[in-house]
Amino acid sequence: MATTAESTVSAKEATAAFFVSFKEKTQDVLDEFARIDSLPQAEGLALVNDLIRSVAELDKTTTSAAIFLPLYDQRQYSQQLKDLSAQLKEKRDALAPRAKFSFKGRNAARTASSKTAARPEASTTSTDAAAGPAKAGPPVVPPNAVSFYGLQGQYIASPPSDASEAGAVRDVYLISLADCVVNLADWQMSVGAVHIRDLTRCVVLVSPVSGSILLDSCIDCVLILACRQYRMHQSHNTRIHLYVGSKPIIEDCDGLEFNDYPVFTGSLGRLETSGLSALGNHFSEVEDFNWLKQHQSPNWRVGTPDNNTALQIVELLREGRWVEAKTAAQLPLVKPTSL
Repeated sequence: MATTAESTVSAKEATAAFFVSFKEKTQDVLDEFARIDSLPQAEGLALVNDLIRSVAELDKTTTSAAIFLPLYDQRQYSQQLKDLSAQLKEKRDALAPRAKFSFKGRNAARTASSKTAARPEASTTSTDAAAGPAKAGPPVVPPNAVSFYGLQGQYIASPPSDASEAGAVRDVYLISLADCVVNLADWQMSVGAVHIRDLTRCVVLVSPVSGSILLDSCIDCVLILACRQYRMHQSHNTRIHLYVGSKPIIEDCDGLEFNDYPVFTGSLGRLETSGLSALGNHFSEVEDFNWLKQHQSPNWRVGTPDNNTALQIVELLREGRWVEAKTAAQLPLVKPTSL
């Protein structure tokens, strides 16, 4: 029972608690920073390095809190930590022993010059770099993650070849997909979290995961998801069939429809093993960070109790009939006039 209570703490309460903790920790760093000038140089330098590590840890904590922090708060915290880190590094540079000046004779200078001349490729590299930055490639993801990037009109269902490794837990990234159908329902590997960004007219089915699902910039999509925490940014005109163990959070979104998660073969067992069934489903308790008034936000609504369409999509996907599944999803969606 205690676990359920902890998991259903509202995002606003979590945000308020984080604010208090962040303020205390940054103040501790500032208090210690004020002592540096009164210490011997070596001790002051050691303290600065300790404080730099503390700020780095606080930065990691802030990144982890992105699941419930509003975007504005994230930016403010990030800027404060950036400024504090710059201040500490400036102090470290001032305290660090400076290298002694040494005069190189002409022979040494000629030797260095000849070595440089023997490496013309170094000059070529510098010229290339000066010509301008290279075009941005695929997004950087953790080395152990599974990612699908830059696809259009594809059916994505096959897990990685090593997905059955015992104890393997992977994060999944779905980035820059258009007109795709994604079916991750039958993967046997353990998924830690799912990151979804820049999806257009896609259908996504993900079996229950024990961690978070973070979404950004989903347009005209149908999403069938189950997770412990759900957060969505800058998404529009999307239908979500959701099982979530805490209140879903949306920000800078509109035209969203939230529906209950469909029960299909194997889903109940996955909900149990992932620990989600004990938390209950809070899909209809959406918190809109852009709507602070007491009455209903115009940016989302609860759909009808009928889950036949979602079940039909699931059954078609699990049979590999992905074109028919996309047809059943009726994409692009027509924005309901009531939203």
